Amino acid sequence: MGKKIDKDKVNKIMRLGREGSSITNIAEKLGINRQTVNFYLQRGQEETINVEVRKKVLEEALWEHFREIRDFAGKKLKERLARSIVVERGRVSVGVFGLPSAGWGLAVVSEWERMYNWSERECHLLEALRAHSRDSLFWDYWNEWQGKVTGYDRDSREIYDWVSDRVEVCKLESRYLVRLERECFAATLLETSREAFDLETVNIGNEAGHSYFREIWEEVRGGSTWPQLELETEELKKEQTQVQLKGLFNKMSSELEILAMKRAFPGQCRLCPM
Repeated sequence: MGKKIDKDKVNKIMRLGREGSSITNIAEKLGINRQTVNFYLQRGQEETINVEVRKKVLEEALWEHFREIRDFAGKKLKERLARSIVVERGRVSVGVFGLPSAGWGLAVVSEWERMYNWSERECHLLEALRAHSRDSLFWDYWNEWQGKVTGYDRDSREIYDWVSDRVEVCKLESRYLVRLERECFAATLLETSREAFDLETVNIGNEAGHSYFREIWEEVRGGSTWPQLELETEELKKEQTQVQLKGLFNKMSSELEILAMKRAFPGQCRLCPM
């Protein structure tokens, strides 16, 4: 390549090249070496290709991002809001909005986790959906829904976290610790819901586990959060509250179906590929 040339002349080389001028004609017109013209034309082509490749990769990543948001809106988010349906011994138990269905202890814990214990990824997707659909009526209904379930979410989560921390210090094998934690929280959900709960049905796996359960269970029931959770649970079970939550659920479902059909979304969120 000849001597280095200024940016203005490089731009002229690229413009003449796009217009179809030959390397010889460009060199003669600008008074520079043919090798220099060839070098800058080739570099320009490579840069164009790289830009196009990056653009294509970004476009595909953005479409994948939108697909994930659509799937979250159309299925996962709606599932998080739906009532519990528990099948136990051939019997189907349908819960109420905002509360896990009563039934087998470990099932009620799984249902509570479905409703309230979201993964970090799901929380980020919810933020992304909000950023891309701020004008949707869904968020008006969502905020109203949250206003009705926040107390229950807060109090039940406080006990859930406390039980988890309390169980960690128990001297049991890990397989018994998991069972102990879930049985303690299941007992909490059932009894604060005024549902039938029999201590004899608790199965930790060994006598030490049962001893820990009785100890933790008494501590939970004697805590200040217990009566608050009872009140929040009773409020959610009221007929008027259930009618309101059902109406909100139906409205949110309709809006989510609309969002799930979108191919692309306006705006930008923290998950958008850059």
